[in-house]
Amino acid sequence: MLSMRKTLVLLCACLAGLGVLAQAARAEQPTAAAIQDARDYAISRGGVVSFAVATPDGRVRGLDTERQYVSASVVKAMLLVAHLERADRQGTPIDREARMHLSRMIRRSDNDAADAIYASVGDPGLRRVAALAGMRRFAVCCRWTLAQITAADQARFFARVDRLVPRPHRRFARRLLSTIRASQTWGVPRVARPRFGVFFKGGWRTTSIGHLVHQVALLETGSQRFSIAVLTDGGPTMRYGIETIEGITRRLLRQRVRLSDLAHPGATSLTRLWLAPEFALHPIEQLPVPAQGTLGGSGQALRVSLAGLLLDQLARMRRVMVIELGVQ
Repeated sequence: MLSMRKTLVLLCACLAGLGVLAQAARAEQPTAAAIQDARDYAISRGGVVSFAVATPDGRVRGLDTERQYVSASVVKAMLLVAHLERADRQGTPIDREARMHLSRMIRRSDNDAADAIYASVGDPGLRRVAALAGMRRFAVCCRWTLAQITAADQARFFARVDRLVPRPHRRFARRLLSTIRASQTWGVPRVARPRFGVFFKGGWRTTSIGHLVHQVALLETGSQRFSIAVLTDGGPTMRYGIETIEGITRRLLRQRVRLSDLAHPGATSLTRLWLAPEFALHPIEQLPVPAQGTLGGSGQALRVSLAGLLLDQLARMRRVMVIELGVQ
């Protein structure tokens, strides 16, 4: 049996650790450690993979962020902004037909609708949006499907998309980018919702080296905003590309917290902290546990559920937390 004093010490340590966790969970942007994990995972995947994370401070981090890819349907988000920006600049209304084309182009990824919008804005409209967004390596000539993009440029674009869309049309654009049809809502939104509001566009096609699958998204929660762009080519199937995007996103959004202060001073073996976002368990860090005998006998395990502590905070964090201390 644990003494009352040891029990109180352990529970106090757990409460202190929960405070650290709650504070870390509020720092929703991907940490340096999470970005490195995403890099390691991306490198392990087949084909060619690039990703970028753009944060409000202007930083862009990721893997192979300046590599150029054919855009596929990702560029349709730029067509949306180009059309709305042009209409506002010229003082012309967005008529019913244009709204229909824009909606089908974004929500269904309809290519005929994209052709109609491209006919109105052309390459100059896309290049103007690229310049306003601060893109550095965007290129297009004669056909929207052949536009060249990079992960860094697309992350910059989505990080600034609200400012690029004129205020009268902002609500319309946000609604389109957040209500894409269910069959195309994979990748970032599948991982990030409901914890984040997600505004996104994907693109996919076959190429000479395999399957190209891209997705770019703006994520929002409270006052936090950042964007993620994942570009892939050469995968064996579209499903494989989607799995790559989701795997990178999971690693970018995982919380990493140092919890060494929760260990007992006489620790010698291992414990694990689990966070369970959306019911999927992920090991976060391995820590020491009390040495044999300090918990009252070899093989005994103490499971301390944190779900009941600060329940309102945990509900907002959308996490189930369990600390498991095992004695060997």
